Amino acid sequence: MSPTYPAVALSSVKTYEPSLIDNHLQELWTSARMPDTRGLRVLVKPNILFDAPPERAVTTHPQVLASLLKLLLDQGARPVVGDSPAIHTSSFSGTVSGIRGVCDQFKVPWVDFLDPTVELTSSIGSRRKRTYQVTRHAAECDLIISVPKMKNHQLMITTGAVKNLFGVIPAFTKSPYHLRHANRREFAEFLCHLYSALPPVITVMDGILAMEGPGPNNGYPRHAGVLMASRDCGAVDVTAAAVMGYNPREIPGCIAMDRHGLSGAGDTSEITYPLEHPEKLQVKDFLQVKTQRKSRIIWDMIYPRIFRSFTSRSGGPVIRTERCISCGKCSLICPNGSARREDQVFAISLESCIRCYCCHEVCPADAIEITR
Repeated sequence: MSPTYPAVALSSVKTYEPSLIDNHLQELWTSARMPDTRGLRVLVKPNILFDAPPERAVTTHPQVLASLLKLLLDQGARPVVGDSPAIHTSSFSGTVSGIRGVCDQFKVPWVDFLDPTVELTSSIGSRRKRTYQVTRHAAECDLIISVPKMKNHQLMITTGAVKNLFGVIPAFTKSPYHLRHANRREFAEFLCHLYSALPPVITVMDGILAMEGPGPNNGYPRHAGVLMASRDCGAVDVTAAAVMGYNPREIPGCIAMDRHGLSGAGDTSEITYPLEHPEKLQVKDFLQVKTQRKSRIIWDMIYPRIFRSFTSRSGGPVIRTERCISCGKCSLICPNGSARREDQVFAISLESCIRCYCCHEVCPADAIEITR
């Protein structure tokens, strides 16, 4: 008997013209055999790293959200929308990104992830119990739809359907997880455990305007022209990696999802494509993040962290003082205090830095450079 592979519906889409997105999303939904959402409480989780305008490609485009909400409402679902950005305060609204306006347009509730949390437990077998405090809106829904932006990511190489779920952990409670899982492999493991603890998750990815270069914030908008949907979040991340020109077998998140059996695909050969194939839509000169050699991954697995700390101190985030606006966001987000004010300017101690690149993610002035 031949294996049953997950389906990823992938389309070439040139613009965010509303009727075009409506039509493509309906076709993607049907082709990917997405579930019937009638009567379900659905949390729609866009990607709002911070409240940036759509043309910067930092956030999910509001038209993708609008078309998705329209589809869900037509099906009789009960959607709500919410997210927790990297720096989450009570003033966060999602207005600049256009996402809050879409919620108002369709009279879909915008939920506050700063509401009380609920403890969920990983379903992956391990020697110790892994629990996570997540927003109650994620824990209490019937279905989550992750709606990420297709982007590079300095720590995880790419960010997509699974990484987008990190936002269900609200506000600054996210930072300690970077400290506990201080490299790509360990953070990918953490994301898998979090994913396994959540209600069922499906995904619609916005890759029409993607981000290349030093993502997920300070990269460069790049027209990739793709929209995709699947019931298998890992398969979408594999597909996105292929479109961006990466080998999915070198992406930590894709490796971990496949290893834990949370996805039916480790590369594109294990995915069914009812519409377009990623080989046809690959962006040939996409500006990539440096991947990790297989030998280095093995080294990280077998060599004690205490010794690695003495041999891996080269490179990391450096603040360019001529660009720094002294907003202090790098210091707020840093999980271990490596980014701090020194002599009236902000600086990062590379001796204690764990290379999570959270500071780079939140810098609004593109003042943090990643050295190698």
